[in-house]
Amino acid sequence: MPKIVDREEMQNGILDAAMQVFTERGYHAATIADVARAAGLGKGTLYLYFKNKEAMTEAMVERHFAGMETSFVDASLPETLDDFAASLDATMNVPDEHARFIPVFFEVFGPSFASPSFTAKVASFFERLGNHYAECLKHLQDGGEVRPDVDAKLLGRTLASTIDGMILHRGLFGLPKARYAKMRREMLNTIVEGSRVHSSDRSPRCLVRVASDPIPVWVVIKATGAKNRSSIPFPQQPALRLPQFARTRPVGDISRRNKRTKSAHLPPKHADDLHASTSRSRSC
Repeated sequence: MPKIVDREEMQNGILDAAMQVFTERGYHAATIADVARAAGLGKGTLYLYFKNKEAMTEAMVERHFAGMETSFVDASLPETLDDFAASLDATMNVPDEHARFIPVFFEVFGPSFASPSFTAKVASFFERLGNHYAECLKHLQDGGEVRPDVDAKLLGRTLASTIDGMILHRGLFGLPKARYAKMRREMLNTIVEGSRVHSSDRSPRCLVRVASDPIPVWVVIKATGAKNRSSIPFPQQPALRLPQFARTRPVGDISRRNKRTKSAHLPPKHADDLHASTSRSRSC
């Protein structure tokens, strides 16, 4: 009875052998016979699966991107920003064999990037990856984990580009594992903390124009439930009305006056709010 061969399994075995040979000998120096020997096959058997080295290498690239895409398509949306950061770190933490393939990829396909069709094929993968990250960020925004002013689509595509760059440097320049781990941690900390909603950000605020001459001065004041305020929450409308308690006359450029002057024309019950917020929240 003839032996039943799983074609996909056989192809993957040949590709694994080809990656090893290309890495050790270089793509141009390696031969079909070298790959067949590494795979434990005769040349004739190998030709049943791949007609030449170019076909093998193209299959390697397709398998590589398909594997990455499957990993993020099947992944569930993160519930916390820390979960999202952990998934990004796992993506960047490529195994050694993957890192070793990167120079081979550029040796073989470097000239192919001059082809619009090849470039479009690779670019489409990163667009889909960026869209996936954008979906994760939007989900986290809806859950109050990510600041609402973050452009999820733009940041998602930026993450796809940044992660690609990190992986390329790992493979092309042989970054030591310990240093690469620190680089990943630093990059993720910067992005995560820059996107996170902190407890102080959850307090309602309004933007108030407290002076118009000679320089317009805008002050963000925490909403404390005080009455007689007619300001509009920032940043929904750029044209804001001056609150009633500050309309008596312009306070002037508050950055050049002392605390007493800042509150000189405000009712006592509002002075503390203004003092607490102007030093850190003023925007001109």
